[in-house]
Amino acid sequence: MGQRVVVSGTELFSIAKITSVVGIKGAAKAVPFVLSPEEMTDLLTRFDSVFISGQGDFPKRVKVKSAAVKKNAIVMSFVEFTNIESIQEMVGKDLFIESDNYASFLEKTGNPLQYIGYLLKDKAMGEVGFVSDVIRNGQSLLVIVERDNEHLVPLVDEFINSIDTKNRHILMDLPEGILG
Repeated sequence: MGQRVVVSGTELFSIAKITSVVGIKGAAKAVPFVLSPEEMTDLLTRFDSVFISGQGDFPKRVKVKSAAVKKNAIVMSFVEFTNIESIQEMVGKDLFIESDNYASFLEKTGNPLQYIGYLLKDKAMGEVGFVSDVIRNGQSLLVIVERDNEHLVPLVDEFINSIDTKNRHILMDLPEGILG
């Protein structure tokens, strides 16, 4: 789920797993790891190619012909694969996108997942730790911050002083006791 690999000097990020064949014309059903199906469809329309794991020794780049949301998953077809047999060989394989494209997509769409890897700083305490995950809890966002311990920190406007995307820092004014 959401792992990074480096292939020929290019860092890739896993975004979904192909779970089954759909229809008779060779479409694939994929379940996203991190993004919602709607976000994943948006990502695929912005960057029309993905990498598929297990095609030889390295992930292979393929062009996405179409992608649509269907029942909490993505149904997609590829230019290179036009029949059921070729899609069946991909079932169980991971889909990857170039990490730079993934990061660019998250930033341009304002997706809070872009904050993974950011250093969270508290106005009073200084460095708290690095954001390792983002959790959507209804309308609220929580970030998991890891240093010595794991902490859940609400990512809310009332606590955020600034977000520095260039240096990947979040400066917050956290209430006393929130970090335990």
